[in-house]
Amino acid sequence: MRSIVIWLTIMGCVGLVALFALVVVAKVWLADQATADQLKAGDCIESLPLISNFTVKKVACTSPSASFKVLSNTKATGSYPGNIASLERSCDSKGGESVSPDRSSWDHGDKKVLCVTAA
Repeated sequence: MRSIVIWLTIMGCVGLVALFALVVVAKVWLADQATADQLKAGDCIESLPLISNFTVKKVACTSPSASFKVLSNTKATGSYPGNIASLERSCDSKGGESVSPDRSSWDHGDKKVLCVTAA
């Protein structure tokens, strides 16, 4: 009986350590993720999203995996297409590439126009 209690105690401790490790790994992984609303000028990301309603991995701009640097992240105004064209022209004038919402994502509340350049 005593050996069963010891065994259960050890397994319980091992289980708690494993759970703690899983929580730490999840927090570290999620800390690098960013949505359109969280990105700001100067942030670096690994890849360019295909749509403006996205989640990307933020990285240090000095990291070899930093592919793009955010120049601006501006919310378009008005009804679709709003001022998207002027925000895209502004991005072009900075030498950037813009990622803008399409009609479908606009209708779901996505109005961010992201302007990025190679990091």
